[in-house]
Amino acid sequence: MRSVLVTQRLLRAAEYPEERDALDVRWPLFLREAGLVPIPVPSNVDLEPFLAAVGDTAGLLLTGGNDIAAVADDALSRRRDGVELALCDAMERSGKPILGVCRGLQLLAHRSGAALERLDGHVATRHRLSVTPESKWLAAHDGREVNSFHGFGLRSSPWCVAARAADGTVEAVEHPVRRVLGIMWHPEREQAFDAADVRLFREFFA
Repeated sequence: MRSVLVTQRLLRAAEYPEERDALDVRWPLFLREAGLVPIPVPSNVDLEPFLAAVGDTAGLLLTGGNDIAAVADDALSRRRDGVELALCDAMERSGKPILGVCRGLQLLAHRSGAALERLDGHVATRHRLSVTPESKWLAAHDGREVNSFHGFGLRSSPWCVAARAADGTVEAVEHPVRRVLGIMWHPEREQAFDAADVRLFREFFA
């Protein structure tokens, strides 16, 4: 099994004067199905020695949770953006894959110059994917029903739009050259993991 760097949600605890990194306990279970072992990245880590210590990895997974600072300018969002953008830079320098989930796609999109907008009807619901012929990774997802937990999203992208929802909003983007993919749904939140999602992660980080 190969390891993959995994970013985490940032929380401010109500009962204690502290801030916490948090990772959904379903992520390790899902990644295990895909033959991957997560290495959670602390939000305030000194990145260069951290990456040197963990050594070779399969790439980077940008998980969901928190809004990016471009749409919710608060201290936690800014700190998380900072470490995730630095990780993206490091992965690109080393040619490693990057896969963004929900917030992860939004961060990648904003980094590419795409405009995020508030969306209605995309929180705690489900819809079907329409995968575009140009997609390199998502052919097996065409027509599949996925979950939806995002209040912000895209209607266009400078990258390849790999999938859309029925209302035309973007559900997945792919970089035209580099191994970089963003998806809006949460594969770890399915009651039974979707075999197509598991295969996608296994092949993308292969």
